[in-house]
Parts: sequence; C-alpha cells; structure tokens
Amino acid sequence: LADGELVVALRDVAWAPAPDAPPVLAGVTLRIDGPMRVHVHGANGSGKSTLLRLLAGTLAPTAGEVRRGDAGASVAMLDQRGGDLHDAWTVLAQFRHAHPSLDETAARGGLPG
Repeated sequence: LADGELVVALRDVAWAPAPDAPPVLAGVTLRIDGPMRVHVHGANGSGKSTLLRLLAGTLAPTAGEVRRGDAGASVAMLDQRGGDLHDAWTVLAQFRHAHPSLDETAARGGLPG
C-alpha cells in the first residue's frame, strides 16, 4: 500500500462476549496505515486476540466503528498455535499461501524486515 493509505481504523471500539458481560476491550481508537507493521504485546487474557480479530474483520465490535481501507488493503491473522502452518515451508511461502493474490515482491514487502 502507498505510504499513509488506510488499512483499518477503529474509533471508540468495544467488545464484550455478552450484553451483560464486562467488556474485553473498551474505548479502543487506532489507525493503521500502509506500510505500517504493528506489534501487539500483552499479558494472557488482555484482549490481544480479540483486537486482532476486530482488525481482521472476523469479529464485529459491540460498540464503536471499524473502517477498512480499499484499494487492496487487507488484514490477516496467523493462528498462534500454527494450525494452518506447514513445517517445511519458509515464512515467505506461508505468507504467500495466506495471500495468494500477492506476487513475491509484494509478499516480501508485507513481511517484517
């Protein structure tokens, strides 16, 4: 993506597993632009996976707004347990498998340096 092009933006996003349950995340506002790379770090149970699912669009917020960029912007999440990973494949091969529309140059650009 071009420098500064929107990938995804969250505005005052919250998520709770049930209407009467306390929120796992609340008041989250952030914007990710191309070609940013983001490192998510926190204790177990702090909401990292929930945040990544909200960013990837596999989970809908219970409050707030999620905006996604266009022009090919996408967010993907690799399972931390490696469920879809192949032991003999390189990181590049794994990434290209997850993003088949990318050529090798674009895939290399999508991986951390």
